Amino acid sequence: ALADEEDDHVERKATLAPTGVDDDATGAAEVEFARTSPAVQEVEFTARNLQAGATFTFVIDGADVATATADRRGNAEIELEVGLPRPSAR
Repeated sequence: ALADEEDDHVERKATLAPTGVDDDATGAAEVEFARTSPAVQEVEFTARNLQAGATFTFVIDGADVATATADRRGNAEIELEVGLPRPSAR
């Protein structure tokens, strides 16, 4: 889903898919960036129904970007800034 925000930011939301490690896990990812500088994006991951105390890796386009440990209720959240690679000069 794509949404324009009042502060000239663009926000995208997506549902996270379980990988088979924890079949009842659910989660969401949210990416927000300014229209004027889309190369730096704020990414938030939230996951629920995880095994308490287990460590999980969040992946974007096949690259590991963060790890988080589920709390005693089986929830994990992380927020980070991700810089997009610059196009190579030709």
